[in-house]
Amino acid sequence: MATKTKGEILKTLLNKHGLKQRHLADMMTKAGYKIGEDAISKYIRGDRQMCAEIMENIAKVLNEDICVFFEENNAKPKALKIEKEINCGITPTSQNISESFIYIPNNESKSSLKALKASGNNMSPIIDEGDIIIYDSDKKTQISHGDVVVYKLYEEEACKIFIDKKDIHIIELKPTQNNEIFKTTTIRADDKYIMKQLELYKVVKIYKKLSNKQAILEFIKEY
Repeated sequence: MATKTKGEILKTLLNKHGLKQRHLADMMTKAGYKIGEDAISKYIRGDRQMCAEIMENIAKVLNEDICVFFEENNAKPKALKIEKEINCGITPTSQNISESFIYIPNNESKSSLKALKASGNNMSPIIDEGDIIIYDSDKKTQISHGDVVVYKLYEEEACKIFIDKKDIHIIELKPTQNNEIFKTTTIRADDKYIMKQLELYKVVKIYKKLSNKQAILEFIKEY
């Protein structure tokens, strides 16, 4: 059986509820979600992709479970809680994140995956303010030169690029944009004490926040 697109599933939902696109747009507006008829039309035609947040909001308005967008293709999503903000140029002022989730297809998920929200733009264009970072908390996951990582070293906790200079026994944790506050952290790989304090976790996915009248998330890259 052919896999249905999210737009085709949305069209099926409208038919199920006896709604026109304009009716859904009105319902979304009344519920506080700024999704117009033109956007809904583009979702159905496939001219614009629906992110997890949009699907969740539509499901809420239609009193459906978000799984309806995945069940027909046997790929139920797993809700992954966004735990806190991570320093990507700006040290988070608060560790508190409201009950926010990102949805990952169940067949791509595993128990060791964790979600963080980017704070700052010093990892741009890879990661920008508000992007959702998915990392693997399994310490056995292999990390290679050039990988984006979440790391902890003493009181320092941030997201940077892992640079392995094996020839001179140096590890660098490097942002895409250095400044006086958010800069490259250099570690001697043969310093056993410091290496013991260092925790490294591989970033496996980034969900990009797009600037719009409404903040929405869209999957853009998988490492």
